Amino acid sequence: MRQIGKMLVGVSLAALGATAVQAQDSTDSGYGVQDIVVTAQKRSESANKVGMSITAVQADTLVKQNILSASELQKVVTGFTFTEAPRGAPVFAIRGIGFNDSTVGSASTVALYLDEVPISFPMEARFPTLDLERVEVLKGPQGILFGQNSTAGAINFIAAKPTDDLHAGMDLSYGRFNTIQGSAFISGAVSDTVKMRLAVSGIHSSGWQTNKWVR
Repeated sequence: MRQIGKMLVGVSLAALGATAVQAQDSTDSGYGVQDIVVTAQKRSESANKVGMSITAVQADTLVKQNILSASELQKVVTGFTFTEAPRGAPVFAIRGIGFNDSTVGSASTVALYLDEVPISFPMEARFPTLDLERVEVLKGPQGILFGQNSTAGAINFIAAKPTDDLHAGMDLSYGRFNTIQGSAFISGAVSDTVKMRLAVSGIHSSGWQTNKWVR
């Protein structure tokens, strides 16, 4: 038996609350365009005041679009493309600028960061979308703030932060070959000075291919 590592076709089911970002959006709901705060220049500021092309994708959009990995950001980010090298290494490109290399340890022209911690190789960016607050995609060279390997741009994954009140939630999906994929989180204050947030994710599926030996 051989198992698959990715859900093919499924139906999503959400329960047990919402993320902290969704809770914040509900309190700030109203008419007009909401102000989006980004950290594209290493500090929090309005996206309208940043002099560069930025696409900020909020957590609720990631859930609605069923975006489970960095490769699926091409669903919501214009100019961003994803392909696989012959050996399966991810190749990210922005505005047509990418580096197609089949080696697993190859560098990327798109810099990848999780809370300002660099993700050195594209192979490590398969599942950094667990429990995020938002994703920021910066288009164009970002060498001043993000160093080398950012000729095409940069992707910042911003993790969801602990909350003062108790919040919990989960997502569950079922697809072909009995593929079950789920994720859950719990967040809240442990004491007056300590807050915590725990998120988990898992996937399981039946085999889709059987090897039979005939003598």
